[in-house]
Amino acid sequence: MNEEYLQSLYEYIGSNDASYKDDVSFDDFKISMGDRKYAANMYGYITDLDPTYKQDIGIKDFLDNIKGSKKKEESESNLEDGSLVSFESEVPQAEQTNINGFQVTGRDPRMDDYVDPTADFLKQISLQSQGMPGAARGFVAKQIMESDEYLAAEAQRKADLEYMKVIENSQSLEIQKREDEKAQRIAEQALKEDKERNEAIISDDFKKSLSLTNSNSMELDEEDAIPYFNNLYGRYGFVFRETGIGD
Repeated sequence: MNEEYLQSLYEYIGSNDASYKDDVSFDDFKISMGDRKYAANMYGYITDLDPTYKQDIGIKDFLDNIKGSKKKEESESNLEDGSLVSFESEVPQAEQTNINGFQVTGRDPRMDDYVDPTADFLKQISLQSQGMPGAARGFVAKQIMESDEYLAAEAQRKADLEYMKVIENSQSLEIQKREDEKAQRIAEQALKEDKERNEAIISDDFKKSLSLTNSNSMELDEEDAIPYFNNLYGRYGFVFRETGIGD
C-alpha cells in the first residue's frame, strides 16, 4: 500500500473532522483502507465532508493511489553478473495465539483479498455518529468497541499485524542471507583469480613473455607497444593503455 498517500489522506480527513483522529489511529486507518470496499465507503465519507473533493480526484484514481503495491511481496537479489532477479521468500506458517482471551491465527494484511476484521465496526461508528458532537461520537464508539464482537475482531486484527511483522522479518533475513552469500562468492572468486594469476606468473609461459621484454620492445612507439605488451601480459591480468603524455 502507498503509506505516504494514506498518511496525507489521514491528515486531510483529520483536518475536516476534528474528532476523527481521536476515534481512529493511523495504524487502524491504514489496515482498514486495505479493504477495497471500506476504501470506497471512505471515499464517500470524504466527499460528504468536502463535496469539492470528487472534483479533484475520482474514485478509481483514489483506489489506485491507495493500493500502490503488488499482491505478493517481492524482493530483489543480485546475481554474480550484476543483474537483478526477483524472488518470493518462503512465507512462515501462521500459528494460533491467544490475544485478550481470543484464539486467533494471523493473516497477511497485504494480500489483495484481505479484509480488515474491524472495518465493519469502524464503518458503523462513522455512520451512527455522523453529525454528532464529539462527546456523542465518543459514546457511540465506546459502545461498539466494548462489545465482544468488536474485541474479537480487534484481537484478529492484532494477530494479523503481528503475522505481517513475522513475514517482513523473515524476508529481511532472506535478503541478508542472499547478500552474504553473494559477498562470499565474490571473495572466493577473487581468491581464485589471485591464485591463478600467481600460478601463471611463475609458469614457463610467463618466463617466456619476460624474455621477450627486451631492449628492442622497450624502444617501441606507444602505438605499437600497447598491443605488443597486452598480447604478452594480458592473460596474466596486466592491462596497458595510452598515457596521453605529449598530446
